[in-house]
Amino acid sequence: MSMREEAFKRFNQILKDDGKLTKKLPFGSGHKYAILSDLHAGDGSRADNFRKNKDIFVKALEYYRRNGYSVILLGDIEEFHQFTLFHICHMYDDSIYNALRKFPEGRVHRVFGNHDIDWTLEDPISRKSNQIAIEAIKLGKHIILTHGHQAEAGYEKDLHVVRLGTTLYKMAENLFFGGSPYSASQIPGKKDKIYADWAKEKKKIFICGHTHAPIFSGRSIYDWIGKKIQKIEDEISRSSGDKEKIKKLKSRRTWLRNRKYFLDNRRKKTKKPFIKLDSPSYFNSGACLFNDGITNIEIDGTVIRLMYWNNKDMVREQMWDDEDLNKILI
Repeated sequence: MSMREEAFKRFNQILKDDGKLTKKLPFGSGHKYAILSDLHAGDGSRADNFRKNKDIFVKALEYYRRNGYSVILLGDIEEFHQFTLFHICHMYDDSIYNALRKFPEGRVHRVFGNHDIDWTLEDPISRKSNQIAIEAIKLGKHIILTHGHQAEAGYEKDLHVVRLGTTLYKMAENLFFGGSPYSASQIPGKKDKIYADWAKEKKKIFICGHTHAPIFSGRSIYDWIGKKIQKIEDEISRSSGDKEKIKKLKSRRTWLRNRKYFLDNRRKKTKKPFIKLDSPSYFNSGACLFNDGITNIEIDGTVIRLMYWNNKDMVREQMWDDEDLNKILI
């Protein structure tokens, strides 16, 4: 069975599920959700790619708690392929887990991913051993949230082999790309294409993580970079008398140009085509392990947003204009 066939089969099972694999949550006016995925939280060592985002992640959680959001943790919160829960909690219990425990009861929900797929341990958030992560969440009738690893059935078999592969990959990643402030995983890949096609076929809003590629209504962060650079250049031209503002804008433009240059070079080296996603109903929360910060999705009533939290300036930035979820499927 091909990756596409396997993914469609599993996603169809989730769609039909009556509550064994999934949880239903309310959708619409008065209901707000912050969707965060792919922390891969470790022990704070160099192999822990999340460590530099601890403070901005806590700041994001505090923002969402103050503003009445519920949190959906969309998989791969812990990095169990490389670290034990004991070492992860030793590093993050007083920060991210403590921030999550401050939410009112029933306002934090977690979905398992492939790196925490054997999640049967004591919940470090509630400190209870009987709260097991589920496979998917349904908001209303037309919104499905799951991690996305279902496209690769091998993740659920021979976990010791998968974990060895993960460790070797991480070693290579740290050796060859550890010094880069950017990430090649921000370009849509074949798994994103599968997710987008399934969403289009089933006429559902589909929200995933897993690929680490922030995607908003089929548009990638790569698309956003080009538009953002042009927007900054227009702002520079209108700010001729404000030298300090121009200096900051030029610094931001340089950073974005460097990111685009890095992504272009990575595409050339890997010789992978840039995949266009023909589905406005597919979204991806991205990840919380980028060297420059975290991305996540917000749902506020019927409005959806893709957000970027910079770990240098500690600011929250909206990446695209609001979309009305009720209008996407019309």
